[in-house]
Parts: sequence; C-alpha cells; structure tokens
Amino acid sequence: MNRRVKMAVLAAGLLVAVMGYLTWAVFQSEAVPKVGQAVPNLSLPEVTAAGSLGQTVSLSELKGKPVLLNFFTTWCAPCQTEAADIAAVGRQWHNKVQIVLVDRGESAYLVHQFVTRYDLTKAVVLLDQNDNWASRLGVTGQPETFWIDANGVIQKHIPSEMGYSQWQALAKQAASAASPAPAQSSASASS
Repeated sequence: MNRRVKMAVLAAGLLVAVMGYLTWAVFQSEAVPKVGQAVPNLSLPEVTAAGSLGQTVSLSELKGKPVLLNFFTTWCAPCQTEAADIAAVGRQWHNKVQIVLVDRGESAYLVHQFVTRYDLTKAVVLLDQNDNWASRLGVTGQPETFWIDANGVIQKHIPSEMGYSQWQALAKQAASAASPAPAQSSASASS
C-alpha cells in the first residue's frame, strides 16, 4: 500500500473513533445528573471492618442527612493525601454530615487496609467494583467529591483533591444548610 492510501485509512479510522466518542459523550452527558438535580438511587456493598463485603447501601437510605460523597482509589496519591483530612473532618462532623467513600474497583481487602491506615472510621466505605456509580455520576478521575443535600439533590461537585480547610468548609456548609431555620417566637412574630 502506498503512503497516501495508508494516511487516508488512518485518517478515516481516526474520524470514526472521534465520531464514536462524541456520540457516546452526548448520550452519556444526558444521563449524568448536574448540580441542582437529584442523584440517582444507586446501591453498592459496604466494606466491613473485617475487610470483606457487607450489606448493600443505597443513596436513598442516606436521605435526611447531607452526604459528602467521595470517589477514590487506594493507589491515587491525591486520594492518599486527602484521606487524613477526610478522617479529621469526619470525626468532627459525623453527627451532622455523612461521609461516604466509594472505591473505584479495587478489592475489599485493599480498601480495608486503606481505611485502617488513614483511620476513616466515621465514613461509610463502599466498593464500586464495576465503576457503576462513577459512570452514572460522570466521575472521570479521583478524587472527586459531591455534596448531596438531605433531600438527595447534588449541591456541589468538586472534581479534584481538597485540602483540610476545603473539606472543613464543605462540611460546615452542608451541615448548616441541613439545619432547620430557627423558629420565630410569638413575640417577634407579632411585632
């Protein structure tokens, strides 16, 4: 085959690949909820304290309390960096905010070792073996974090690593948004 034919075949193949990707991306983006939309009701198995898979947890079970949903992998350096910050924020805010960590496809044993190493005891830790949650929420890397309010609506999406002060501010914002407004006393209501 001469060089011109090879280049034409390569260009045609590249064009088909790009068109296929763009078609997939258009259909994929329609299914991914955005900030201000309800998160789909997804279920995953929890990683137990023994390092095995436990009961299934669904997002709908977590309604009523704001959720900070973080996607991670144990080998990801930024995930390792923010793990200690997540643990500290979890210890401080666990009564007002539920931290849910979703590992993207590793073994329950590796995830258990990670949770133990970083003392992530105040988080619910789930294993997304097939990356279902990540793809349904449009996660493209790790770490990525979502703030989901008590009604199951995505309030914020942070597609990168956060430091302690960012985790602290996000937990505070989520907790204060979930707190009911103070009731007016009858004396101030009548004035």
